[in-house]
Amino acid sequence: PSNILITRGGVKLLDFSLSRHAFTDLNQIQGTLGYIAPELILQKESDLRADLYAVGVVLYEILSGIMPYKAKRLSGLLKKQLEKSVIPPRKLNNTIP
Repeated sequence: PSNILITRGGVKLLDFSLSRHAFTDLNQIQGTLGYIAPELILQKESDLRADLYAVGVVLYEILSGIMPYKAKRLSGLLKKQLEKSVIPPRKLNNTIP
């Protein structure tokens, strides 16, 4: 994702401001789709755990090589995030211990 910078000094994560704000309208979604925590999709108050969700998505992507949820349309992606379980990364990458 574009919010992860790898430098000589290490890895830097950017854009942690969204966890403090609930969306008032799904048309106002800011952030990278697929990394937005379910509580933000449901327009509920959120906290640091929304950022941890995004980090979890990144780790899933690193381990499995794919995003946890994919869809052609925004509505389908959001629905999957709210209703579907992800495939365990170990089933997608048998080198994971």
